[in-house]
Amino acid sequence: MNWLMVAVGGVSGALSRYALMVIFEDVTRKTAFPWVILGVNIIGSLLAGFVFAVAHERQWLSIPQQHLLSIGFLGAFTTYSAFSLDCVRLMQAGQWMLAGSYVVSTTLLCFASTAIGIVIARSI
Repeated sequence: MNWLMVAVGGVSGALSRYALMVIFEDVTRKTAFPWVILGVNIIGSLLAGFVFAVAHERQWLSIPQQHLLSIGFLGAFTTYSAFSLDCVRLMQAGQWMLAGSYVVSTTLLCFASTAIGIVIARSI
């Protein structure tokens, strides 16, 4: 059952990320900064914190539900491989300041979003 939950979550997460990339395609074309993947990673970090607190502190989620959400959906939705590739592309294009700001903003905003997700879950 856990394998199925991871698979269903993974498909859903990957399709959700792709949908956001398609929806915000114009934003991506107009700027070199990878705003969509940054947004996906921030949202995913917020959800990861929330799911963690709900699963482990509130114990509201079963093991299969945790696998569906954490490993499946969030594992496929957020992607540091896309983050890394975007950074390398920016550096190869000589846009070192954008690459640096992307690394710093992703790290800080995703860390903060995870913490906020935990706080939100704890408050309900």
